Amino acid sequence: MWGLCVPESCSDSDILFSLQDLLELVEAPFNLSAVNASSVVCAQDPPVPYNSTGFIVTLFFLGLIACLMVLGAFLDKTLRSIDYKPPATAPTPGVPINGPIRVVDAYPYQRVRDTGREGQVESEHQGEERELEEAVPTACTKFWHQIVLSFAVNRNLAKLLGAKTPEGSITCLNGIRVISMTWVILGHVSSFMIGSGIVGNPLHSYGFIARFGFQAVSNAFFSVDSFFFLSGLLVAYMALGRMVKTNGKLPWLWFYFHRYWRLTPALGMTMLIALYLQPYIGSGPIWQVEASNPSCEKYWWANILYINNFVPDSGLCIGWVWYLANDMQFFVISPFLLIMLYRVPIVGLVTMGVMCLASFISTAVLMVKYNFYAVIMDGTNPHQDPNHSFMEEIYVKPYCRIAPYLVGMAMGYFFHLYKNKAFKMHPIVAMIGWVFATAVGMSLVYGLYPSFHGHPLSTAENAAYMALCRFTWAVSLSWVVFACHYGYGGWINDFLSWELWIPMSRLTYSAYLLHPIIIMVYDFNHGNNYFYSIYMLAFEVTAIVTLAYVAAILMAVAIEFPLGNLEKLFMPLAEKKRK
Repeated sequence: MWGLCVPESCSDSDILFSLQDLLELVEAPFNLSAVNASSVVCAQDPPVPYNSTGFIVTLFFLGLIACLMVLGAFLDKTLRSIDYKPPATAPTPGVPINGPIRVVDAYPYQRVRDTGREGQVESEHQGEERELEEAVPTACTKFWHQIVLSFAVNRNLAKLLGAKTPEGSITCLNGIRVISMTWVILGHVSSFMIGSGIVGNPLHSYGFIARFGFQAVSNAFFSVDSFFFLSGLLVAYMALGRMVKTNGKLPWLWFYFHRYWRLTPALGMTMLIALYLQPYIGSGPIWQVEASNPSCEKYWWANILYINNFVPDSGLCIGWVWYLANDMQFFVISPFLLIMLYRVPIVGLVTMGVMCLASFISTAVLMVKYNFYAVIMDGTNPHQDPNHSFMEEIYVKPYCRIAPYLVGMAMGYFFHLYKNKAFKMHPIVAMIGWVFATAVGMSLVYGLYPSFHGHPLSTAENAAYMALCRFTWAVSLSWVVFACHYGYGGWINDFLSWELWIPMSRLTYSAYLLHPIIIMVYDFNHGNNYFYSIYMLAFEVTAIVTLAYVAAILMAVAIEFPLGNLEKLFMPLAEKKRK
């Protein structure tokens, strides 16, 4: 890489042609052709003018939210300092004055209650809501007070960092979430370093992929399947528990609205940051973030409608949110399965089995049709169709990714069915279960290692592996959750239930949204290429994980928690109007 200062009036093509002419003059006398100027990236400081409409609008929203956060904290402190006696009647129907309100978390949070009988638990609340004490001060008698208090940074931060959980909670889910998110970041950091052209030793870096220990990095996509599994499990467990209490009736429109409201504000803010702020926080010869993204300007609506995995070229607009599109699409069809599981369970289970089978077949057919490799980071098959990519045809498509979600729903139904019953098994049976789950998981992650060393998979093996790997991963994870939930997890459950995971698990959604932006800012701000190594990867992953969770704290207290508070604030009024 060469660096050169030139007048601002020079274009990319002017510089490229000048460099080519210069190289010809230098090499011609010696009959050399060692260097070729192939591309030019022009950078300026600032990279773009600070007067774009999107930049100004984004700053306005951020400033407004910051003001509400400070105002809410000030109002909270003021109301708490007032010696107040609550009135005899509530001034605002449906809005609690004394007592807790519920706030929605980024990812489903499950709670169960110990019944006092050995081995038996009873559902107190399952799903995406957590009861948070003293959400509204007693002096808060006006509705607008509660709106402003929803943004109070001190209250939302206290809720976020609280590590209290009721006895009997399925706390192992917290550890699984955090570990899975760290695995996601590990995979993204490595693939970005190797695939974006920023490393100075690309051939050497590709050699790492063939190492045995590196298989856990190459196959980090299983972490996404873990989230699909958890999502399906909690949706089924939460909804079925409520349906029992309401005789099979649920407000399905509110069911959909709740999910959309939970995901979209943070997604929208991420899009604004990526589009209009990110170009201003980097510069240099390898800074490749443009001030305007034509794909985002054209397909932004696909992201907020959660159909971006079906819209061509929309993946270029914060492409990592393909996961949200899949998760939302699975969520949309979940009520049909839930109704069957509630009314005729065998029909629901058979239907989910048929859907899994259809997913296996469609994935296998696409793998064979386009000659895709099962080893994603090993490049592409020279015989594959050049007009189709693995990412577009298989990786982001719901019919190829739904199996873990369905396994999760089946597990959620099982937990619902046995939530008030003890589940006893012989220790040897439990040990066999752990051995089986571990063997399956390890074989999935490390089983492709021989394909890097002269033993490539056949077409049939490629298709079979990709068709079944996600399903079998979810099955192995089912055992982990089952064993930890029913007391057969031992030290594994102790580790996954560590209190430190509790606040971190509440940040996984925001960390997922923001970490690719942090990766790009970190990598593209280097003044030159750097050398890829295991140590460099370890240092960068540690830095990105730390920065992602710090940024996630800001997103959570500024967007997620306040909007969740507002939803719960208006929900009683909406329910009363509906009645």
